[in-house]
Amino acid sequence: MKHPELDFEDDDDIRPRPSLDEVIEALKTDTVPGPTLLYGLSDLEDEALEKIREVWGNLDANQRRIIMQMLVDVSETNYELNYDSMGFMGLGDADAEVRQVAIEVLNENETITLMNRLIRMAEQDKSILVRAEATRTLGRFVLMGELGDLSDTDFRRVQTSVLRLLNDEKQPTEIRRRALEAIANCSHEVVTPTITAAYNSGDDLMKLSAIIAMGNSADERWETIVLQELDSDDAEMSNAAARAAGELQSVEAVPHLIQMLQTSDRDGQEIAIGALGEIGSKEAIRALTAARERAEDAEDEEMETLIEDALGNAALVGGNWMMADLETDN
Repeated sequence: MKHPELDFEDDDDIRPRPSLDEVIEALKTDTVPGPTLLYGLSDLEDEALEKIREVWGNLDANQRRIIMQMLVDVSETNYELNYDSMGFMGLGDADAEVRQVAIEVLNENETITLMNRLIRMAEQDKSILVRAEATRTLGRFVLMGELGDLSDTDFRRVQTSVLRLLNDEKQPTEIRRRALEAIANCSHEVVTPTITAAYNSGDDLMKLSAIIAMGNSADERWETIVLQELDSDDAEMSNAAARAAGELQSVEAVPHLIQMLQTSDRDGQEIAIGALGEIGSKEAIRALTAARERAEDAEDEEMETLIEDALGNAALVGGNWMMADLETDN
């Protein structure tokens, strides 16, 4: 969700930080979170957080859900705002939906403190949906371990937790499927056979997660299957396959992604844009450039920004020479 009043594109638009008293008053009275609250809840110090916590506990669950979701929405487009303190507070909320969204608030947090908290939540939270979100998010730490950004001890800890959930057939499908998606971010020996088993299981949810896991694995062996599922009649499956095609940098998927870009609904278009940016071929860049022109004509600033980001990714993937070659052709 775009929040123009919190857009930092122009330094002149940056508002002065509200006082803690102003933030607390807004927390008590604002039905819909406004700039005072959304600015004021960023980068909270410990003392301020404790005072916020006292008020937070007196809000009804629905209001806490609205605020936490707004923090997710705003942080996606305003990178100067940091809601980690609110996110960690939300992990202990009495309401399951608030806990689930709080995990999303912490989407950029890569601390071992969060990893350990997520492990506990994945294994012990009372809500299956919270456990599933925690398990899915552990995939980020599995990938960090695979890339050498975790100690061996921490890498083993997160792998062991995810594998325990994956291999426990008594766990709900929602937990096991998210564990499959998470473990696919590393080269553990169980990844390939487990993805294969999930894809052939006859369980639609496990099959969907198998496609997601194929993309997470970045293993080209899955390209043929992913290309097949691009033509699935099930929108969720075809969208997952489109994402996976981008992660696998499948050049053969580009024509289908271009068609998606031209004929799908908004969600499908955004997925296609992201995938084309990850592939970064000349054909993908041409399609994105044409889509940017259409977005400009339609004065669709949100779509323009998304496409600009994808073109930036494409330049990194394909190399600056591709961009220069494209300009020459034009």
